Amino acid sequence: MTINWQLWVHCVRLRRKFRVAACAGMMLGSGLSMAGGGPGQCSQSTLNELRAADGERRPAYLSCSLELAPGDIVRRRLIIEGAEASGVVVRCNGARIDPADDKLAEKDTVLIRSVLRNGVWSAPAGVRIEGCGIEGSVRVAGMALNGQGEHLHAASRLPGYVEQVRAAAPSAVVVTGATLTAHGRIPFYVGPGANGVRLASSVIQGVSRSVAVYLDAESFGNEIVDNRFAVNTAREQVAVDASERNRVAGNRFSAVRHGGLFLYRNCGEGGVIRHTTPSFNTLENNLLDLADATHPPIWLGSRQGGRWYCWRDRGYGFGSSADDRDFARDNRVIGNRVQGVAPASVVVLGSSNDSGNLIEDNRYIGPAGQ
Repeated sequence: MTINWQLWVHCVRLRRKFRVAACAGMMLGSGLSMAGGGPGQCSQSTLNELRAADGERRPAYLSCSLELAPGDIVRRRLIIEGAEASGVVVRCNGARIDPADDKLAEKDTVLIRSVLRNGVWSAPAGVRIEGCGIEGSVRVAGMALNGQGEHLHAASRLPGYVEQVRAAAPSAVVVTGATLTAHGRIPFYVGPGANGVRLASSVIQGVSRSVAVYLDAESFGNEIVDNRFAVNTAREQVAVDASERNRVAGNRFSAVRHGGLFLYRNCGEGGVIRHTTPSFNTLENNLLDLADATHPPIWLGSRQGGRWYCWRDRGYGFGSSADDRDFARDNRVIGNRVQGVAPASVVVLGSSNDSGNLIEDNRYIGPAGQ
């Protein structure tokens, strides 16, 4: 493992300032292994409990690493929380995580989250989910499940908010070789401040009443790469909401009906001020198969304050409180291909304020199958 010592020192300072429990997310590499050892393997009794259906539908809180056999079915929701869960590896080998209940549209099947204990945020880092069939959704959450959380409202009005929400969020989470089947809920959600999250080489399918992937405000440095999407969504496929320095690359999106990759800033939702903008992202070498061309395949600056709740963060001279526009700037949009129904344009800019973007070699290549 390699440690970026500059980032480590920076994180320690943030920890002291904002009372955050761990800086392990500043480590780079696969997994996490600190001196003294990471989490051990789950016991046989834990494995037996996870395989057994639970009539009370209680989640399982996992702080040990899990190795499953191909035919195994985990019948409990998994919650991986706090710094003590750093380095947890769930290696399914084709096994399924399926709570088998009627709550898949309401609750996440796998939730990787920070917890607040005695005024201190404790964040997991280096969690890996490998080769799992997951019925439902995966969410990575820091100070809130989404950009409207109560802990964000007051904090977003204070100096140092971006650093605080990022330091309190999970980092270096990897989901790879998985099959996610959505049952109404967004199948993959990266919450406010989460960073270094990677969804790779996976299949995302099913039905979402929203999008397939959501990168929420102040998150950064995440990767959505080399996946196959076959999700019937009610909105665009990927939403980048005031999230920056992400990479969405090498993905294939099938039967796209409501737009593909949208970058915007969700001003004022929940009264929370968005400080960052959807900038410095890379969208490259994706293939979008359009079943409908009403909405753009790629839209930089898709909202521009066009929501009724934008007024709810008024009164401050910074972020979305000062200006509702998206400011989707300095993004790289390169080598994307569109097939199926022909769009009016492959890449659309929301306004002249969405400037500094590098847009090259994005084109329509004809009907599907050619």
